Amino acid sequence: MEMAVQSERSQSLWTPDIRRLARRITFAGCLAMIYMEFTGSTPIIEYSRRLGMTDFEFGILGALAPAMLPFQFVAGLLLQRIRSRKRIWIPLVASCRLFPVPIALLPWVFPEAGNRIWIWGMLGLIAVGEMLANLGVPMWFSWMGDIIPKGIMSEFWARRRRWLVISQALATLLVAGAFVVFRRMDARLTYLVLATVGAAAGVWDILLFLKVPEPPMERRPRMDARLALEPFRDPDFRRFIFFGAYWSFAATFSFVFFRLYMLETLHLTADTVNLLYCCHALGGALLTEHFGILGDRVGNRPVIILCSTLKSLVVIAMLLARPGLALLILVPSFLLDNMLNTGMFVSQNTYLLRQSPKENRPLYIAASMATAGLCGSAGSFVSGQWLEMVGGRTWTFFGTEWNRFHVVFAISAILRMLAVFAAVRIREPRSRPAEEVLTEIVGPAIYRRLSIPLDFVWRFFEHEEEDGRESGAGSGRPGPEGSSRA
Repeated sequence: MEMAVQSERSQSLWTPDIRRLARRITFAGCLAMIYMEFTGSTPIIEYSRRLGMTDFEFGILGALAPAMLPFQFVAGLLLQRIRSRKRIWIPLVASCRLFPVPIALLPWVFPEAGNRIWIWGMLGLIAVGEMLANLGVPMWFSWMGDIIPKGIMSEFWARRRRWLVISQALATLLVAGAFVVFRRMDARLTYLVLATVGAAAGVWDILLFLKVPEPPMERRPRMDARLALEPFRDPDFRRFIFFGAYWSFAATFSFVFFRLYMLETLHLTADTVNLLYCCHALGGALLTEHFGILGDRVGNRPVIILCSTLKSLVVIAMLLARPGLALLILVPSFLLDNMLNTGMFVSQNTYLLRQSPKENRPLYIAASMATAGLCGSAGSFVSGQWLEMVGGRTWTFFGTEWNRFHVVFAISAILRMLAVFAAVRIREPRSRPAEEVLTEIVGPAIYRRLSIPLDFVWRFFEHEEEDGRESGAGSGRPGPEGSSRA
């Protein structure tokens, strides 16, 4: 009864204005996925390889994004002195979305400069772009926290997430197709085309927010740097920060090497790996809305606990996968993994916006995201250094050969399992116990879904049996057995 009343209240918050606003913000996010896939990931790696980037320079490229995370604190402090985030955020982020174009133009504008100048020019432009992007993160999240009703915040993030992962999967396929179609073209020209299309989509994303309303912020009389420590002094929010930081370390300890492991150890082709990651992206679209509704009804803490409990399964699947049969294990595990990613994403974002005070929300956002990002980069750095130190060394246990990647995955699986202890320490007012949610809501829901095909099969055979009885009665014979005796 309580759940039904809460559901009716949630539906009443989806007013026509909120629905139109949600559609606009969601469409903008889909354009952002196109921007990210067309300008980063595979395209930027292929472009960098074409320019002759060394391992040391690749390391710098990977470190630029986490190195710029502290600028989120700078943005949080600056927001104490302004009343409108929108006027600053739109030109700030729109300008950084254009940076891939000059990066792609470097070899064409300065043809005599040489690879080293192009590479360091690219690294410099990426650093400035990451700085601007991080300045915009607290502005955007605090803005969304002010305009989305708290009662439907989880459902909003979930619905938006579903379309984002679908857009990401389609964009990944388009990028893979572009490299196949233009395989004989200079990689620098291919990246220029992709970067131009991606930058156009990225700027369009930002311009859509011109018609998104923004509640005015309360301007403080002076900037107070001590407020940056307030999220860490809040005992309840400090537990959430610790979980996010620990989880980022445990997750990035292994997942950044999944692609390399599949190519080197499992001997999968690049096209197969891309298709596998498309499956991974689409898996996030399967249960998004269910996670959102669940978070709004029972709280975000139990969703975080349930998802973190199962997140080690994908690493265990990587440990068990062997050449020749890898896809039989990896396809279902990747689908499940991104379903759980969706639950984590929705519940963490909602908790962050609900539990942070409106007057200091930007700094709470910066504290959570920047700390998690820095710990995530530390996780990949530590495991990367260990992989480089071990090299090609292998070990044999139980008649099976294990290499350096297997050791990293085993450590990561243990670290992920231990994350549950940090998750249960999160405090959230009015959230229901995780075990109660599992036994009363999640368990019965899974049973209902599994019972649909079983019920269909049962009805089919029941119908066949009835038809057989009717056929025997109509012919005046006692059915198949009587026929055989005759």
